[in-house]
Amino acid sequence: MPQQRKPPGAADPATPQGCSNFRLRQADRVVSRFYDNHLLPRTGLKTSQYSLLSHIAALAPVQPAVLAQHMGLEPSTLTRNLQPLIAQGWVLMGPGADARSRLLSLTAEGLAKRNEAKRAWKAAQLGFNERIGAERVAQLHALLEDCMRLMGPDPAQDEALARTASSAAPGRKPSRGAPAAASSSPSPSPSPSPSPSPSPSLSPSPSAAPRPARNPGELDV
Repeated sequence: MPQQRKPPGAADPATPQGCSNFRLRQADRVVSRFYDNHLLPRTGLKTSQYSLLSHIAALAPVQPAVLAQHMGLEPSTLTRNLQPLIAQGWVLMGPGADARSRLLSLTAEGLAKRNEAKRAWKAAQLGFNERIGAERVAQLHALLEDCMRLMGPDPAQDEALARTASSAAPGRKPSRGAPAAASSSPSPSPSPSPSPSPSPSLSPSPSAAPRPARNPGELDV
């Protein structure tokens, strides 16, 4: 039997059509709306806020730059997303190894809110699996993992993380041309106090909750 030829102008099903970035952003909006419809009415949290609480719970105490790298966020985006969680008293931004560094952890109230939202997230996850099909969801996860691996790491985020780790190293002197420290004293105090927070809501007042055991599967949110 002679091989059938495709009609002129017919699209090849194996050839991508359209903009991949646009399609991924469309899918992100649709899926985020599905999850938010489960979380918002029950917990008052968006999926992105639950994800942030879950990552802090697993990694705490964690530097903001390290958290941003784990979540694939720009530092400015992370700072903006943290503000309402700190204002609610769910996230504690405390002092780090020196006066310039900070560490994030959950308060007891934050851990309780995260556990409350986890039940709603679970219902959303099961609903998504039922709507799409568990096998296809597993294939989707594998495909996305392959895509991220093939695209490679973000050099800008790696550089920012390296700068943060370097600046937090004990005894490190500022590099030439670096901005001067806020203090004008000729030598650092033996016990420096934490530098002022970016906003009043960053003041570390509540106590941090105990760190739960890390479950890597919960960091997919």
